[in-house]
Order: sequence, then structure tokens, then C-alpha cells
Amino acid sequence: MNKSVPMYFLILIAAIPSFSLDIYLPSMLEIQHELLLSESMLQMTLTVFVVTFAFIQLIFGPLSDRYGRKNILLIGLSFFLVGSFIAVFSSNITQLLIARACQGIGSCAGVLSAFSIARDCFEAEERPIVLSTIAMYVGIAPIIAPVIGGILKDYFGWRSIFMLLGLLSVFLLILTVTLLQETLSKEHQNTQVQALQSYKMISIHPVFTYYTGIATLAFAGLFCFITTSPILLIDQLGLSAKLFGVMFALNAFSFLLGAKYSAFLNQKTTPDQCILLGLCLMLTGGIIMFALMQFIGLNLLGLLIPMMIATFGIAIIIPNCTSLMLEPFANKAGSTTALNTFIRFIAAGVVSMIVGYLNINNQLFLSVFLSFAALSGLLLVMVRLNMIQKQREQSS
Repeated sequence: MNKSVPMYFLILIAAIPSFSLDIYLPSMLEIQHELLLSESMLQMTLTVFVVTFAFIQLIFGPLSDRYGRKNILLIGLSFFLVGSFIAVFSSNITQLLIARACQGIGSCAGVLSAFSIARDCFEAEERPIVLSTIAMYVGIAPIIAPVIGGILKDYFGWRSIFMLLGLLSVFLLILTVTLLQETLSKEHQNTQVQALQSYKMISIHPVFTYYTGIATLAFAGLFCFITTSPILLIDQLGLSAKLFGVMFALNAFSFLLGAKYSAFLNQKTTPDQCILLGLCLMLTGGIIMFALMQFIGLNLLGLLIPMMIATFGIAIIIPNCTSLMLEPFANKAGSTTALNTFIRFIAAGVVSMIVGYLNINNQLFLSVFLSFAALSGLLLVMVRLNMIQKQREQSS
């Protein structure tokens, strides 16, 4: 196995989506006022990013398995650079949406390449630890991103945020050209027809559907908070952009701790047990948030502390689901990662649209959604355990 790819490089390219998504959250209300946007139009800047990110996975996944990880990453980062440039000079919602779509394409290439390279370079027993380590450090991105975004917004305006993202894309392009050697071996390269046909085989594989289902529920719960947080914290609780960044960073710090704890747990227990623990923590956070909402109403600590508990659990769930989901697909890591991410981000996009168009930016909806997602994940676990038990009885 080629393990010459630096871990920090995988972390940087995997962090592109969360960093570029979270850094401009403190500026959303300023963008709304300057460009004269309705709340639903403002939510579209999130939705377009997420939906573009999801759909481009289906194109980049097979291309990555056919033409290699490096080529796709270079194309994606170029789109990200163009999108950042357009955003800096955007004067209306159409231009900004085009910019966010281009950034969604670039972000897609980053995370797809990171997981595919990890699948290329590490053995099955190493992969859960590697992916949890990547998730742990990627968790730093949403900690620092809103803080940086809040500072840039206060001192230089919201356009400076996209200028910084453009400089970041240039830096990553230079690293890709100088550091990255192709990790996809010749014998694992698919033809274009094989790559496209693989989606059907992957989508009906029970391992893929099970772990993708659980990861999707967890990710949708996290994205529900991301979508509602600017309204809850800035508009309803009256936090400044910089203080919003700090509060958002605290929740992201919980994700970092959860990913770190997951990497520790992977050395002592099975990934399936880690997933079960994560779902229980997610459910606990949702229930506590709902109870506090009933007794004390909307309150900063009553929102933040339960969300940190749920986020800690989500950080355990996602890397373990990703590792186990990839296990059966040695030569289809790109397509498998693409389909998995497509499903997760389409679910996130649907959540964003529901929140925006129904105007349900409130703590009650967030707590109910977190609890529902966790309970649904636990139901999937019970169904799978029942199926495994029946298979064992039939074989014996």
C-alpha cells in the first residue's frame, strides 16, 4: 500500500466542505440585508451549496475510479477558486448562488478524494482509526471557521470571507500538484461503463444501505442545527457575529472531542458498538433539549449543552459508518463514497429547504428532529441485529 500521502493533506482537503460552509454563517444576515434577500432566498445559499455538492458526487465518483484521485481533485479545486472569485464580486442573489454552486463542486472533490485516498492507502483494520483521526482534525474547521468569519465580517465585510476561501483554494492546488502522487493502482481502475454501472450494485448492497442510512440520519440532525443556528443564536437570542462564532465553535469542539474519543474507542471495541453509543448520545441530547425547552423556553445553555451532547455522538457515528460502508468495495471506493455522500447531503438539503420555506427556525423543531433521527437509527440497528440472528439460526 502506498502510504506516502501526508495525513495533514487528507485532513485539509476533507475539511473544505465544513470550513467553506461554516465560515460565512456569521455573515448570513448581513448578506441578506445588503442583497435584499428574503429568508427563504438566504437559505438557498446553503441549499444550493449542499445540493450541488451532493449531485456532483455522482459524476466525480466514477471519474475518480476511472481517471484517478489527483485529476479530480485538481478539477474540483479549480471550480472552488472560480466560485470564490465570483462570490467576492457578487451584487445579486443569482451571482452568489452560481458562486456557491462552484464552491459546492470544489468541496465535493475534496472530501471525495480524501476518503478514496484513505481507502486506497490503508488496510481494513487501520481504516476506522485513520478516518476517525481525519474526522477529529476536520472537526477543528467548524471550530475556527465561524470565529474567523465573524472577525472578517466585522472588520472587512462579508466579501473578505470569500477572498480568504479563494486564497485557500490556491494553496491547496499548489499542495496537490507538488505533494500528491496518484494512489489508485492500475489494476483497480474501472472503465467508464463499469464505474457507472457500479452505482446499482453499490446501492442494493445491504452493508452500504445500512451504514449509509444511519450516517444520513446523524448528518441530517447535525445539519438541522447548522441551518437553524444563525436565526436561533443571532436573530432570536441576539448574539453578535463574533459571539455567534464562539458559540458555534463550542459545538464544533464537541465534534472534535467525539471524533477523538471514537479513535480511542476503535482500539478497544468494535465500530458497530461505537455507532450504537453514538446514537444513544444523540438521542440523549435531543431529549434533554426538548425537556429544557418545555421548562425554561429558548435559552442559550438550554440549546447549546444538549446540542453538544448530540454532536459528540454524531462525531462517533459518522466515521465508523463510513469505514464499515467502504469495506466491501475495494475497487469502487470513489463511487461508494460518492453515493454515500450524495445521499447524506441530499437529506441535508431537504432539511435546509424545509427549515427555510416553512420558517421553523426554532429549538422545538431541532430537539424533535434530533430525537427522531436518533430513534430511527436505533430502529435500523434493531432490524439489522434481528436479520443477523435469523441468518445464524438458519445456518445452524
